[in-house]
Amino acid sequence: MKNIFIAVACLTTLSSAAVLAEGGTTGSGVFVYSKLGTGVGAGVGYAIDSQWALRLGIKAETNEFKTDRTLEEIEYELKRKQGTAIEALVDWYPIMGSGFRVSGGLLFANPETRLKGNRDSQGGYTINGTRYSSAEVGDLRGKVEHNRVAPYLGLGWESSPPSQPGLRFTSDVGVAYHGSGSAILEASRSGSNSNLRADLRAESDRLSLEKQDEFGLSMSIGAAYTF
Repeated sequence: MKNIFIAVACLTTLSSAAVLAEGGTTGSGVFVYSKLGTGVGAGVGYAIDSQWALRLGIKAETNEFKTDRTLEEIEYELKRKQGTAIEALVDWYPIMGSGFRVSGGLLFANPETRLKGNRDSQGGYTINGTRYSSAEVGDLRGKVEHNRVAPYLGLGWESSPPSQPGLRFTSDVGVAYHGSGSAILEASRSGSNSNLRADLRAESDRLSLEKQDEFGLSMSIGAAYTF
């Protein structure tokens, strides 16, 4: 919450200064924005005209998405987290005066999916086709690293055109495609078991080949000010 209040305070200060300096009659097309939703973000932009704008910003997504999924005979608890990302976006306003826009561009991030293996009904694991007891494996954990550059497509709405000077309110919903990524599995008791280590490497390769595509959904509301 502290970051939100700071962002709003900065935006309000900049807005007041711009109105005093320019009298609120002529817009430069340059704007700043902040948003809150699945993460907290802020950035700068430029309105080329009434139908096109560019944005460059940074956002931090601290929320984790949790789910259970069975992969290669093992049930995993998956925790997905995108972390901090840089966004480079182009906004298109196809319907004049409606505030509706379509956004596309790239996200530069380091998303990661963490895996925690759950024991089966017999209290063990089947790794690469080989049966191991929980005592042999210990904790089965891993991670999937996805592409750091992701295409983004989204929809949004603004209370006034970005080329119009002054304060406006915004909303966004979009999806980024982070690719399939590569998996790495580890077992806490594999240090002295060469067969287990070999099976973990083979299982990691099999998971990577499964192409578990990762899509990141983002939603936000915010405010922007054009100088």
